[in-house]
Amino acid sequence: MDPTYLPLETRHGLAHIQSDRADFRDLRTTKGLYVDKTGYIVRMRHLRRKYLLLARPRRFGKSLLVSSLRYFFLGHRDLFAGTALAQELDEFAVYPVIHWTMTEVQGQNGPEVQEDLLALLQREYHYWQTQNIDLSPAQDGTIVHASSPKTPAAAFRHLLACLHQACGRPVVVLIDEYDAPITDLLGADGIQDSVLALSAGSDMSGVLHELRQFYRVLKDREHNLHFVFITGISRFARVNLFSSLHNLTDISFHADFTGICGFTDTELDGVLAPYLELAARNARWPLPDLRGALQDQYNGYQFSPGTPPVYNPYSLLGCLSEMYESQADWKFHRRRLPSIWSESGNPDFLIRMMQSGDHDLNALFPDPQRALRATYDPMQPNLGALLVQTGYFTLKQETPDQEPRLDFANREVRDDFSQQLLDLYRIRYQVRYREDLDLMYRTLAQQDYRAFRQVVHRVFAGIPYDLLRNESACHAVLMALGYQIRLPAPAEVHVRGGRADMALRFPDHVCVVELKYHGSVEGALQQIRERGYADAEVGRGYPVIGVGLNFTHRESVPVTEIGWETLYAPS
Repeated sequence: MDPTYLPLETRHGLAHIQSDRADFRDLRTTKGLYVDKTGYIVRMRHLRRKYLLLARPRRFGKSLLVSSLRYFFLGHRDLFAGTALAQELDEFAVYPVIHWTMTEVQGQNGPEVQEDLLALLQREYHYWQTQNIDLSPAQDGTIVHASSPKTPAAAFRHLLACLHQACGRPVVVLIDEYDAPITDLLGADGIQDSVLALSAGSDMSGVLHELRQFYRVLKDREHNLHFVFITGISRFARVNLFSSLHNLTDISFHADFTGICGFTDTELDGVLAPYLELAARNARWPLPDLRGALQDQYNGYQFSPGTPPVYNPYSLLGCLSEMYESQADWKFHRRRLPSIWSESGNPDFLIRMMQSGDHDLNALFPDPQRALRATYDPMQPNLGALLVQTGYFTLKQETPDQEPRLDFANREVRDDFSQQLLDLYRIRYQVRYREDLDLMYRTLAQQDYRAFRQVVHRVFAGIPYDLLRNESACHAVLMALGYQIRLPAPAEVHVRGGRADMALRFPDHVCVVELKYHGSVEGALQQIRERGYADAEVGRGYPVIGVGLNFTHRESVPVTEIGWETLYAPS
């Protein structure tokens, strides 16, 4: 469910999009355009499962989904008029609903988390008292007896049992962003500088203990529950937090639910088409060109093999909203789309993990589908699983007969990731960033590889030795540089996990670059040949050049070596 709010009010004659509405009733009562995805609620019912988990990246419409489920179980049939759900059901049964967003739990240790959970429960007790249902032990609207404080788990058990009894129906529990207390801790100041320090601290273990005891209530009170729906950005806490919930069904990568959040091309070309046309007209951008640019920038999330990719809804609607503004033309005159997703906040601890040089993007997951389903211990964060589950990496399969692979979801997240990685070096060590990128493009376009060596040497020599202590760190820097090179059409850039460090397609040739650290130029060229990095370019009618780099330090002096060879030449 990703209901989208598109108010029909106008600014300068153009419809204005608001993309951050999270309350389903508010959305529907404002008479905005609604992209109907309630058919997915019907699919949930057909599963006949009591406990469901959905993981999606941030800013992907999860809160709207949870909100719409809330109003469905509260029996608000009028809000679903004209939807697939209303056509499927004759009656909307009414259930007591508990709806929590765990972003409110912000404690940095066990006692603080316990305090936040008690406050969350106290508000819930108070709400039901306003509905003339007093569930409190002392019949005074409070969560505890004055002389006998309760733990969050005990108060939760009491709430479910009493609410079921008072309403005569089992309870629906909707928990949004269940993993927020953990992901917030991973990105907290003082921790993100050294992710490995997590295992040595007590904060994470204390937080996990309190959450585990709290979520365990969902299993203990199963007889009081009608339906439980849980969302988050990750699956890493499933083993740790829901180990007792054996019947939890994960629909995150189920083929029937890949489009539950986000927009498909069909929806963009259908119900959203009028708004797309207005945006193109206001930004003075030819519609076919804009359509292709939006696809490249914001589409690409694939959550199951063989299913259509989806757009990030927050980014897509945010971009169209900017294009509706009266002064939008000057923002888009260079045919560049904004990075909306990254501006909403980034999990920068991921970048720090990558910058550490202890993780090799090319070797994260030999099996892409394993990456999608990976769970891990938050005490020992796994970069590959985090990249997939936070929305940077996704499954890629352009045709049904193609082997799935992992790749950045789209240009927006790819550029954001590489830009953040380079910023760590550029800001601290004054690498001549844009000038160097322009030189890299020109030297490779002109096949002047000696000049290319000089600019790469300058970049790497400007980074302290202790930050380039292994080959993975060097790969990360070169990969990020390749992503940031802005190539004019028809030139293209291709840099993917499991591929060469850099592969640039120019109008008259392709250049494939591989880097070694304290190795040899011949070793780099041999890897290009043996792993077939250039195979996809052979036969296109233009030469393919392999370029090998070797970066090393000799007596504390950085040295960069280069060699190249023609891998393919048209006959």
